[in-house]
Amino acid sequence: MGTLESLALACSLSDHEDHALKYYNECLERLYEQDDDRREQQATIMYKMSKIHGNLDDRESQEEKLHLALKILRVDTISPEGEDLAHQLEQEIEQLRRELDQHAPEWV
Repeated sequence: MGTLESLALACSLSDHEDHALKYYNECLERLYEQDDDRREQQATIMYKMSKIHGNLDDRESQEEKLHLALKILRVDTISPEGEDLAHQLEQEIEQLRRELDQHAPEWV
């Protein structure tokens, strides 16, 4: 898993966001195939994907990934680290909503 995440990070840092998203999707697929509970890792990958969508100015996809990450964490009880990530996700969603509201066109 670490290799795929490293490839995704390298791609995102070198402005190859489409490849980065592909590698992160592959990470998620592998996590879903495993039997053990990896919700926090899944949510972290979703969070990273949301950042890439933000860099691409795709605010809808960014918000979708943030909500999915939060939903994954809220399924059941989680560790303190998971709670910290959930709090960070909530803050990012609020910030994104404020940005969207500021840039929303005014209809006459």
